[in-house]
Amino acid sequence: RLDVSGCSLQADGVGRICDALHSNATLTHLGLSSNVALLKGLESVVQLLKSSPCNVRHLEMRENHFGEVAHEAFRDLLLVNH
Repeated sequence: RLDVSGCSLQADGVGRICDALHSNATLTHLGLSSNVALLKGLESVVQLLKSSPCNVRHLEMRENHFGEVAHEAFRDLLLVNH
């Protein structure tokens, strides 16, 4: 479990965390709520979730100022990983 909710992370910080987790096969919970990840941060999260050996099963991302484009990115991710 990794929870960095409310840590004022911006897109670059979220991207660095996701980059570091690309080879992690044990993390199952990732908490990124209440940061300022914006769309660029969301793209990093989507790439992490698409990567192997990603085993994240619980993802919290509330209150990150993503906007409407976030819905499309997550929809595409779900279609790939159904």
